[in-house]
Amino acid sequence: MINGKYILPEDVAAVTENARRYIAGESSFYEAEFRLLHKDGHTVWVQAKGASSQGDQPGGVPVRITGILQDISHIKDAERELQAAPPDAESERRMQETVQADLARRDRLLSAVNQVAAKLLASTGDGFFETVWECLGVLGNCVEVDRVYVWENNVIDGKLCTTQIYEWSEGAPPQQDHTELMVAVPYAEVAPTWEAPLSGNNCINSLVRDMHPAEQEQLLPQGIVSILIVPIFMENTFWGFIGFDDCHKERRFLEVEEKILRSGGLLLASAMARNQIMDRLIAAKEEALASARAKSSFLANMSHEIRTPMNAIIGMTTIAQGTDSLEKLADCLSKIEAASRHLLSIINDVLDMSKIEAQKFELSPVRFDFREMVGNVCAIVRSRSDEKHQELLVDISDDIPQLVIADEMRLFQVISNLLSNAIKFTPDYGVVKLEASRLSSDGDSCELQFAVEDNGIGISAEQKETIFRAFEQADTGISRRFSGTGLGLAISKNVINLMGGNIDVESEPGTGSRFVFTVRVRIGTEATPDEASEGEAPPLDFTGRTVLLAEDVEINREIVLALLEDTGVTIECAENGRIALEMVMAAPARYNLIFMDIQMPEMSGFEATEKIRALPHPEARAIPIIAMTANAFDEDVQKCKACGMNDHIAKPIDMDKLFEKTAYYLQGE
Repeated sequence: MINGKYILPEDVAAVTENARRYIAGESSFYEAEFRLLHKDGHTVWVQAKGASSQGDQPGGVPVRITGILQDISHIKDAERELQAAPPDAESERRMQETVQADLARRDRLLSAVNQVAAKLLASTGDGFFETVWECLGVLGNCVEVDRVYVWENNVIDGKLCTTQIYEWSEGAPPQQDHTELMVAVPYAEVAPTWEAPLSGNNCINSLVRDMHPAEQEQLLPQGIVSILIVPIFMENTFWGFIGFDDCHKERRFLEVEEKILRSGGLLLASAMARNQIMDRLIAAKEEALASARAKSSFLANMSHEIRTPMNAIIGMTTIAQGTDSLEKLADCLSKIEAASRHLLSIINDVLDMSKIEAQKFELSPVRFDFREMVGNVCAIVRSRSDEKHQELLVDISDDIPQLVIADEMRLFQVISNLLSNAIKFTPDYGVVKLEASRLSSDGDSCELQFAVEDNGIGISAEQKETIFRAFEQADTGISRRFSGTGLGLAISKNVINLMGGNIDVESEPGTGSRFVFTVRVRIGTEATPDEASEGEAPPLDFTGRTVLLAEDVEINREIVLALLEDTGVTIECAENGRIALEMVMAAPARYNLIFMDIQMPEMSGFEATEKIRALPHPEARAIPIIAMTANAFDEDVQKCKACGMNDHIAKPIDMDKLFEKTAYYLQGE
């Protein structure tokens, strides 16, 4: 059965025998003629031809067979007419010549299409363009035209357009270099009568002089006299067309030419679609490999970056334990603190990059004093520039508002990162400059521009391509000399993009660098007296208050106890969530606040909180519970609140945050 039609029983034996001889290797080319019976009772004659297109396996078994099925009913009809005609020798001779010419033309076309199929199946990605060009030439020479081309459709502004992607020409000038005629050409404007028949899977077979004036205007200057346009459908969609130009004689292409060339066009389109898929797969593979290499290099670098401050912490701790000198002890503690903060900044960079990759990086706008924020950044980085005897210059335009609304912490992070890089890569006695100016205003918002300039080692053109990418650094050798995770600029770029701006760099090796970025901020209003008083530190006297600390790690319990030791608060400890639950159940009105770790043995902080909130005591449902955990992502904070917690403090514990939140919940009662 073929496409719902049946081969007549009297033809099956011949078809089977031909297939057997071909598969057995007795014939190198498969050919058979047979009749197909339609379900409505009528029959058609078809011819099947096929050939091996990728060589043979041992024993002569074809690896892959390509072929074509062609309706030859009109040829059989002509043969019957010839047989039934009166015995006129001249008429019989002419009829015979016509039939033989049709058969010869059909065979040449079928052979050409089989040749095209073989070439396309054997083509590789590197030589695909040349293969398509050769295939167009095979079809063009076979059908005796001067130009063959392939156009692919696309929709632009709601209009169906088409673009020429391949062209073969011989005997007529090529047209593909005429970009204005060959790219994004709207059917409705340039070929108004083409879209309907082609989208209906019908060919356009015409003399140019008989076509629409708009079409003649396009085709006649190209020297086209006769034209055949064969539509190409991919997955039941009008994909484009393959066109054939005769620039020397007027002709109507034969029906058999239309049908066989349609098959050739489909083969070309299928091969091009396959090639596009292969190109995308190869590109995706290369991108994945490059990403894997970058991440592998990043992890190796991160190992170095993390071990460096860890070595300082462990080494200084060992020295401090072995000294009786208070001066030496103070020096060790100072260096341990510096190394710890450096280690924390590395961890924060990694966490920020994880948020960015997971598309969970968000901004938290607040109102703040712009000049005070810039001053704080400069105060932090100035100690590093002073160590290298560098001059740190700051120029803030007078028209920048005093109060702005934006994510202060993230803007601080970007400026700090750029200044730190400038100081790091600028030699001793160099100059680093920060400029801030106002570009434009729009209602209650304005666009600010920042520039960080240095006279350091500079950046090459190749390095500029990678410095803003995650997990990549401009030069791994430089990273070893100057240290760093290589994430700072990638994070900064994402922050700037989220703030409605962009970042760019101007630099040449040996001449320094100038990083320029813009952000959009809202203009803040003056604080009211009540709001201004909110920043005043509350008195830290929690006498008479009792806090339950649920924490399974002893040193973490010790840190909280030490930090709150002078506040007068009473702290009771539970080593896991189950014990914390039992203590609340025993005395639900005893505790004014609960610090709850999340990951604990026996019962997690989430489960303990849910069970406390489910207790039948009103006091248990009202106790403020603050998560105290290393889970610092926004989704972690939301999960804590979803299970019944009131707030969140991230580890490592920030002393100011601890005091602020403790005061808020204990003094707010």
